[in-house]
Amino acid sequence: MGKRGSFYSFLLGTGMLCGCSVLTPTVTVELRLPPLPPAWRQTSGNGSAQATVVYENSYGEICRKEFPYGNAVAVEIVKKENTAVLVYPAASMRPCGGFFDGSRTMELSWKGGFLAEALMLSRQPAPEHWNPAALTERMEGNPWFYETAAILKALETGTVGRYTLKKKMLYPVLLKEIPPGDWINRYPHERVTVDESSEFRTELPIGYERYVNTERKQILSLYVNESGPVPFMLTEFE
Repeated sequence: MGKRGSFYSFLLGTGMLCGCSVLTPTVTVELRLPPLPPAWRQTSGNGSAQATVVYENSYGEICRKEFPYGNAVAVEIVKKENTAVLVYPAASMRPCGGFFDGSRTMELSWKGGFLAEALMLSRQPAPEHWNPAALTERMEGNPWFYETAAILKALETGTVGRYTLKKKMLYPVLLKEIPPGDWINRYPHERVTVDESSEFRTELPIGYERYVNTERKQILSLYVNESGPVPFMLTEFE
């Protein structure tokens, strides 16, 4: 029996499944989205490509809804403090995100997408009293360079505080023969500038990364290892 079947069996066994009484109340919120960076607009049909909003409904299920990123969007989310909402723009970029605070409007941000995504993917309930906005504010630089496991452990044990944030190990990256210009990361506030030497230099954690150069109309995809050369690929977009 799957997780969903087990869940409903539990409700039946405890007498809790009765009409709509088991449903968590919902609330309709208007999402206010940060503008797409110019580098992203050019790779996503000038902002008209379909984005995806991800949220939790009254059944505790994760729902997805597509919409043109440039348009206003409202969603009906479960009415719980600090319910996470994510919006993924086109072109596999990092999501923007935020948490429900009782208001009928939610200000999503690129920086806030990290913590919202970590909590939603974990499918674990957040502690009753914590401040995701304050935790996000303490992050420096690219929030995806922080250890997700440490944050989730702190949320699970209710020990979110000063020592919750731990940065991942960063490794030096040097790529040669990369066209000069500004290369924008999947997280829009990070970029690498390549000069006439055609050397791409930065520090990144282990894993996949992607950068966009709008002047060259090129995408740089790379995968960081603990040691050895970093494989990369350059592709073009219209």
